[in-house]
Amino acid sequence: MSLLHSNHLLSFTIHPPDSPSTFLIALFSFPYIYEKERKAMKTLLVKTVAILLGCIVGMITMMLTHLLFFQLIPLPDGTTFGTPAQIAESVSKFELKHYLNPFIAHSMGTFIAAVTGGLIAFSYRRHTIAIIGLLFLIAGILNSFDIPAPLWYDALDLIFCYMPMAWLGLKVVEKIRKPLPA
Repeated sequence: MSLLHSNHLLSFTIHPPDSPSTFLIALFSFPYIYEKERKAMKTLLVKTVAILLGCIVGMITMMLTHLLFFQLIPLPDGTTFGTPAQIAESVSKFELKHYLNPFIAHSMGTFIAAVTGGLIAFSYRRHTIAIIGLLFLIAGILNSFDIPAPLWYDALDLIFCYMPMAWLGLKVVEKIRKPLPA
């Protein structure tokens, strides 16, 4: 009979050793008792790091895309984003060309975040990319409540910028790395 007997994931009952050799076997096999837990923690750690780094890289991409487009398509004169009232006044001056900036920035940020997360997560990429897409979608929904934009733009942004770009990022990652079995 072994010294440690596992009834549940983390509950152990202690039995007296039958012989000193049983005690030594139990002592040296202790690191292997938690093998499933160690694999689960590694999976969780890899997914968490992939999601965090993917989101950080995606947000940086989004901000850089915004800055690039501000240079290419300047904002209307008198545009300021200091207070919610100033944002509402500034958005009312936007033309169609000004809505390309956030649309492309949100799409690129989500796509790059999904690719980054998928490349880091490797064998857990489908879940990781889905979570990244959902996080960006939630941020987009919150953004649509905070920034007053036309309904057509909010619908277009929420429908096409987040989950489809995350799916496209998954397809790119699967082209780079061998696809996982279904």
